[in-house]
Parts: sequence; C-alpha cells; structure tokens
Amino acid sequence: MERDVSKNFCSHLFFKFFTLVVQNTQILQYTLLLVLRLSEKRERERKRRMVKTTSNKRALIRFLKVFSLPLVLLFLVFEMLESGKGGLHYSIHHHHHHRHGSSSGGSDNEMASGRGKVGVLRRQKKNNNVAFVRMREREEKLRKAMGIPEPIGEHKHERYDYRPASFSSSIPSYTKKVKGNARQDLLFNLKCDEEGREEKMHSSECRALGVGRHRSREQTEVEYVQESLEASEKGFGGPSGCKEAWITALGNDGFLPAVLVLLHTIRKYAVEDRDFIALVSTAVSEEVREKLTKESIRVIVVDPFENNEKAKALVSKSARYASGYWVVKMFVWKFEEYEKMVYVDADVYVRQNSDSMFCAETDPVKHSIAVTPRSSFDTKAGFNAGMFIYNPSNDVFDEIMEAFLALTETEMLATSEQDFLNVQFKNRYNLIPIDYVMKHRRMVKEKKLWDESRVHGYHMNGSPKPWEPQWMTQCAYPKDHQKFLKLYVDFFVEWWEYYYDMLDETPPDDKKEYKLLPEHDPANSFGKFASEYKCPLNPKKKSL
Repeated sequence: MERDVSKNFCSHLFFKFFTLVVQNTQILQYTLLLVLRLSEKRERERKRRMVKTTSNKRALIRFLKVFSLPLVLLFLVFEMLESGKGGLHYSIHHHHHHRHGSSSGGSDNEMASGRGKVGVLRRQKKNNNVAFVRMREREEKLRKAMGIPEPIGEHKHERYDYRPASFSSSIPSYTKKVKGNARQDLLFNLKCDEEGREEKMHSSECRALGVGRHRSREQTEVEYVQESLEASEKGFGGPSGCKEAWITALGNDGFLPAVLVLLHTIRKYAVEDRDFIALVSTAVSEEVREKLTKESIRVIVVDPFENNEKAKALVSKSARYASGYWVVKMFVWKFEEYEKMVYVDADVYVRQNSDSMFCAETDPVKHSIAVTPRSSFDTKAGFNAGMFIYNPSNDVFDEIMEAFLALTETEMLATSEQDFLNVQFKNRYNLIPIDYVMKHRRMVKEKKLWDESRVHGYHMNGSPKPWEPQWMTQCAYPKDHQKFLKLYVDFFVEWWEYYYDMLDETPPDDKKEYKLLPEHDPANSFGKFASEYKCPLNPKKKSL
C-alpha cells in the first residue's frame, strides 16, 4: 500500500510539474528572449565602442545563456512545492481514502441523511461567500495556533475539535510578551488540571440538555423556577445528570436572537457535555419560550416580582426594571443541583472552545467567583458582571436579595447590577484573563493593540445591538462613538456570520440586506424600521 501511495505521489508531482511548465511556456519564452536580446545588445555595444569586455562580464553572459532555462525551471519547481503543499498533502490522503472506498467530501453521508445534492450545493455556495471565507480563515488560523490536526478525507467537512490537544491551557502558549493594551498580569493563560478534569467529566456521562458531544436533540418542556428547585437535589446534577451548566437570562422577546446565537456558538466549539439554561422573565412571551424548548435546552420561568414589591414599584420608573431582568439574573445562584456554573449575558457570543472557563478558580466555601477585570490598568475598578463562574448557593442568593431590598428606591434606580455585584463580592473574586471575554467597544477602538486569537468571546454591551435594525445607523450610537460607525459595522458582521451559520444559509453579499428571520423577530423590528425608527434627540455619551 505504501508503494502505491508513493507512486501516486510521484505521478501527481510529475503531473503538477508538467502542468506548470506548459502553463508557463510563454513566460519561459519571454525570459529566454529577454536574456538573448540583452546579450546581443551588449555585443553590439562592445563592437561599436570597441571596448574590450572584461572576463567577468563575458563569464556572466555565458552563464545566462547556458543556465537561464534551468534556473527558471528550478524557480517554477520551488514555487510549486511552496504553494502546493496543501494540495499534495490532500492528494496523497485522497488516493489513500479512495482506495478504501471512503468519501473525501462527506457528501455520501449527507445524501444518506436525506440532504443529498441540496446540502452539497449549499455548502459549495457558502464556501464561496465572503463572510464564510473570512470565518473559515479565522478558524483555520486558530486551528493552526492550537496545533489541531487538519480534517481530511471523509472528515474534511466535519467541525473541528477546537479543544487544545493538551487541555492544560485553552489559550496558545506564549514565550514572549503577550500583545494587549493591559497590564501583563491580566494577560496570563487560564490553566486546567487536565487529569482531574478528564476523570471528573468522564466518570459519569450525561445526555446534556444543552451542549456537548452527547447532548439531547429532543424538545424540552418549559419549567417554572419554584417547581424546578423543589424537584432538584443539591449536588446531584440537573435532569440530565450533568453537574455543570451554562446559564443566561432573558428579560424580553427582543433578546431571542441573541440567546440563539450564544447557544449556537457555544455548541459549535464545545466538546464537553453540559446543560444550558435560559432563565426567562415572565415578560417573555409563551411563543418565545416554546421556541427555546425546541433547542433542547432547559427553559425556566422566573417571576421577578413575586414577593418583591420594591422591584415591582420600579417598573414604571426605570426601563431596567420593566422586565425584571435585574432580579431574574440574581436567581442564577439558586440552582444548587449543579456543582459549578458559568453565567453569560445574552449579548455575549463565543468564538472558540471555552470549556476551560469551568477550570477557573472558585471557592464554594468562601463563595468566591471568577470574573474578567473591568479595567485594563486600574486595579481598583472591580470586575465585569457580564460573565462569571461560580458555585450555586442559596445562601448567596439570600444574601444578595437581602442587600438589594435594603437599598432605598433612589439607590435602586441609580445602581446597575454590575455595581451592585462588585459591592457584594468585594475581595471575593478571582480574575481570569482580561481578553478571555472582551467588551466589544474596547476591541472596536483598540483592535490593533490586541491579539484576537486569545479572545474567546465578545460582550456587546450598550446599544445598539447587532441584531437590532439600527445597527448600521450612525445616530443610534452614543455621541462620542458615532465617528467609529464603520468600525462598529465591520465588527458586528462577525455576529451576523454566526447567525447565518446557525441557519446554515449564505449571508447576503450586501450587509444592508442582513435581517432576522420573522420567527426570530417577534416584534417585526426589521419590518417597521424604515417607517418608525427615529434618531435619539440626545444620544448619551458612553465610555469604552
């Protein structure tokens, strides 16, 4: 078999070389003609001026006449070997798999599953689309940085296992100063105990209601928080048996596309099995709740105003309390059936494997959490609350709600959940790398100062969001950010790439034609945008 592979390689190399020679015949002719004409010109000048040519010049002319053709051929061979490494590598494996009757493109599997030629044509169309080419190039760069083998043959179109070959670090190792506009101590590598993690994750497999290789594909049912908590048992895992979970909070129907893309991006790169919980406010419609259950995740409804008259009184005074989102987010601490959880705001998406988030150091006794720092340089600025890793605890929930209810109405209106949590967890948090989950405003303005291959996810805080129809409208941005409109639009295209990737559809060539499917836009915001949207009279300033 090895002899056959060698023959195929040699025949392919000869054919490649012959093709290049044929294709470049005209170039060779022009090259030789140019060399000869230069020689003749020098000879004529020598005769006309009667100047004796030095021995070095004569030797050079003779060298060019004799070796010009071999040099050009050598150059073509070198060019072929440099540019065709991937092609040769693929061809060898292609012949090898073909001899064993394997498919090199995965199309047989698609036809067997009922997708057939439609799936192949759709993939070919996607492969030629600019947005997908950019996504593929980014992921290919990430694959090489992490040392992940390239899928070949029948596996060529399967998704990569983006978890590093060695799970001791989810970020490529650096031997020199790490690129980033922050203190170097905030740009470290997040380490994992490889043996401990593997033993823990594989000791009891779970058919996750969320993400991972063994996840369930069956539709779930809407749960209600009180009933769900009463049916659970501390430390025994969720209904699937998984003892770790991702969780996010949804305050209104407008964040449906955000949750779907967050879920899709985690699924796209995740390797380990974990539940995914969408904690939804009573302000979220039954239609949207039903839509989320079809994603085979846990959908749990929370009434933020039950036994909470203070929060209820603020509904008419603050948009932040209109859906009760602020309070819903605090409920994430109540799910004690899980040993460890990662909370992410719905306006976050991930762009590479982020399983290692669960390796971040937390303390279930001291109730410490793991977070990204709020500032690149100010050590006293605290942390970002758009993502945190924690151990669920009813004691922490009670502590949080007691402190919240102790606030005056004025303090409640003036305080964000981020500021509130910074007070609650002062001196009780551990940092993970600042560039693990980045605020998008920082990256838009400072993109050249950061190493994007280290960024696991982006947090699109503030307004507008990429799934809102005004995302390309200048006046929709804070006043001091409007001059960066082009940078914001270019940045948000990545979110739309993942959205169309989720749909398995080709994005329109024109960004202006990007829009949500009707089922992902319950309020028909894209349909109403042209006739109803008006620029804010006094857009607020927003700092990075």
